[in-house]
Amino acid sequence: MGGSTGSSTSAEATLDALADPVLVCGPDGAIAYVNAAASRLLGEAPEELRGRDADGLVPERLRTVDSQPFFTWLAARYAEHGRPIRAPVLRADGVEIHQSMRASTTTFEDGGRAIVVGFRAPSDDYAVESDPLHLDGGHPAPARSYEAVFEAVPVGVLHFDSCGRITECNENFVRQMGSSREVLTGLDMLTLPDEAVRRAVRDALDGRDGHFDGEYVSVTGHRRRLYRALFSPIVRDGRV
Repeated sequence: MGGSTGSSTSAEATLDALADPVLVCGPDGAIAYVNAAASRLLGEAPEELRGRDADGLVPERLRTVDSQPFFTWLAARYAEHGRPIRAPVLRADGVEIHQSMRASTTTFEDGGRAIVVGFRAPSDDYAVESDPLHLDGGHPAPARSYEAVFEAVPVGVLHFDSCGRITECNENFVRQMGSSREVLTGLDMLTLPDEAVRRAVRDALDGRDGHFDGEYVSVTGHRRRLYRALFSPIVRDGRV
């Protein structure tokens, strides 16, 4: 990424220490660099990601936006508005995880231009541009008075929105998945590989209790264990 060998190594170590995922799209549109947090988010080792088409990290429906490759469009849009844009990233296993994305362009020593992309889990205190990709907006935050109970209950608990995306989870759920809030928040459960889980989620989105009882392998933490889960809809004014 430019500079002397020593400064380059130091810069890479600094990027790897960042909590937020970062990737660099090279002039040819391929992934030139991913830090450790991005590797964890995407569920693949950095060496497996480097050299691949960067736009393959988003679902096919978003790989071209306004006749531009996704990350080229993202950088231009962020330069224009200065606000992150929410969009899903695609893991190798097909699971979509929604993230707030920022992007900027940089120039390598050889004159080639690259796009640097930063990710962060969507949250209500993070100013995200209003749905330019028509992904159906954000989500309401849990009531403050409920948060202490949400964290204290001795079981894993998660919220998901009307599209099946995880919007909040407690620490017990994070531990059960062997994962982190940063990776779990935004995960689209309707893209999980386990059909029984997807069916339970769809039942809840249809206004019925959904049930899962059996062995499950966490896609974000690779933890295999037996679970008994209830997916219960919250219905207000006839809407889930």
